[in-house]
Amino acid sequence: MTWTYRAVRDEIGRYSVREVFYERDGTLITYSKTPVAPVGSSADDLLHQMQSFRDAFDLPILSVADLEAAISKQAKKTQDKTGSNISLEQLKAELGLEVEVAYIPNASLS
Repeated sequence: MTWTYRAVRDEIGRYSVREVFYERDGTLITYSKTPVAPVGSSADDLLHQMQSFRDAFDLPILSVADLEAAISKQAKKTQDKTGSNISLEQLKAELGLEVEVAYIPNASLS
């Protein structure tokens, strides 16, 4: 997984810097829902982070709507690849399991 700072426009037109996370192949994973703020443990560290924020403007500005759509599309692709969920009963039937174990609170085995 990799990440980068990106300039992002929200639903009401405000701009902020967010962290955006990607798979190594460039596939979008997620992004920070709240903007990030520059904070450093030293003046040099803060300056380095401010430069990283500035570098975010060398890339296209993203919108929250586009990010959400891309994440949703990626989730659908992943679900399509892995198939749909099945119930516990279906799983038991496929595995040939018929044993039903019941939990009875405070039950004694003797």
